[in-house]
Amino acid sequence: MASRESAKDSGLTGDLLRSVSRSFYLSIRILPRSLREPVGLAYLLARATDTLADTSGVPLAIRKEKPNSLSKAIASTDESDVQDLAKDFAPLQSDPSERRLIAVAPDCLRLLRDCSPADRADIQIVL
Repeated sequence: MASRESAKDSGLTGDLLRSVSRSFYLSIRILPRSLREPVGLAYLLARATDTLADTSGVPLAIRKEKPNSLSKAIASTDESDVQDLAKDFAPLQSDPSERRLIAVAPDCLRLLRDCSPADRADIQIVL
């Protein structure tokens, strides 16, 4: 299980966020540090959900199922239900940044679980 520090070190709220958010990353960077991480994490989780739903070449039933699974995992902060994303769904992404985003979805959920209770609740409400 990754700690919050190791997840931050992996660039989830830095390099990965920049690669999948383009201009939104620039806006997040000017926020106070206490807001930067929760807002960045919320964006990554929302973007991952959107990527799952929009992956072309995947049957509609699966495109409906996977975002629902991720949504339930966000509500519970339990990454066990989305462990298969890295193996089964990430390779379907043609964009390398989106492939990485899907592959690290369980790490994002661990970061969510390790957030302060107030930040976690705010992220869960928004998502």
